[in-house]
Amino acid sequence: MDLRIINFNTPDKKYITERTSLICKTIGILFLVLLIINKYYYKTFNLIDKLINYISFLCLFLIFFYCFINFNAKNLTYVHYFTVLFIWVPLLFCKNPSILMFYMFYIIVILIGWTLNNGICMLGELSWDYKINEKKYEGNNELDSPWRGLTLIGMIIILFIKIIYYTYLNKNSK
Repeated sequence: MDLRIINFNTPDKKYITERTSLICKTIGILFLVLLIINKYYYKTFNLIDKLINYISFLCLFLIFFYCFINFNAKNLTYVHYFTVLFIWVPLLFCKNPSILMFYMFYIIVILIGWTLNNGICMLGELSWDYKINEKKYEGNNELDSPWRGLTLIGMIIILFIKIIYYTYLNKNSK
């Protein structure tokens, strides 16, 4: 199998500068929610929960760092996509309602941000196309595309069901 990444679009420094307020507010709100969760629920975390928690803090810090302290478009793109893919980890492996609620909030913030920014991420139009065995696949930048909007709404539903289950129905979760 031959896999190649082509047409790598990274964030633009000018775009990031124009949206400094939005990016700082979003990262600040998510960071604040994580701090509150840590203050009140850290004692309930198991090893997987702690790992998810630390990686979440690290991702938020790195996005802030690569946007404002040491702008690096390629690393910012990597951290962005890692963060987006990492959303699946708590969805699949986490049983702690507080972390599940954070990620449900996180997904809702993403959806609101896309809607308010006309289907564009707050970091810009980050994308890459790829070829598998010489067949080219292009990213779909529409908000309502199946791999974006519908997938995230499905994730919210699954997270909501898991939160209800591990909060009220599963007696072994505490």
